[in-house]
Amino acid sequence: MCLNKGIVTYFMEQEIFEQIGERIMQAKSVLVLAHHRPDGDTLGSALALKIWLDKIGKKAKVFCKDVPAEVFAFMPQIGDFVRKVKENDFGLVLAVDLAGTEMAGYGHRGCPFFSCGAFVVNIDHHASNDRFGDLNFVDPNAASTTVIIYRLLKALNVEIDRE
Repeated sequence: MCLNKGIVTYFMEQEIFEQIGERIMQAKSVLVLAHHRPDGDTLGSALALKIWLDKIGKKAKVFCKDVPAEVFAFMPQIGDFVRKVKENDFGLVLAVDLAGTEMAGYGHRGCPFFSCGAFVVNIDHHASNDRFGDLNFVDPNAASTTVIIYRLLKALNVEIDRE
């Protein structure tokens, strides 16, 4: 399922968020993927999901090919980012704030996490997103991917806390 041209109705959003929630609940292990040369949006989105996944007892890792800049040291669990993982260790990949597969930082070689057989959920706010996921939620009207993650967590009745 894919949202086209930024048209997002409440019912479409709810349906896709429920599908994402179902995929998360079914997954034994989850990789949350931030884009290379990470900014606050991709880091905040990935960490919010990781914190929630930890709380519900999911085996989850947050991955970024590049080390986050020191300016982001204040973010909760920023030290949890890993730069090496086995591609086949995850049944679900949540790609956050990646407009295209090359944003993972692997260039023409392609990101191994998109070809290892895991189900890929693409959550993004860029109009240029190429809808590479098995399930895509792309809302170009959203100010950031963190806004979408907030809406996702609220739709899934997750209690939002300080972290």
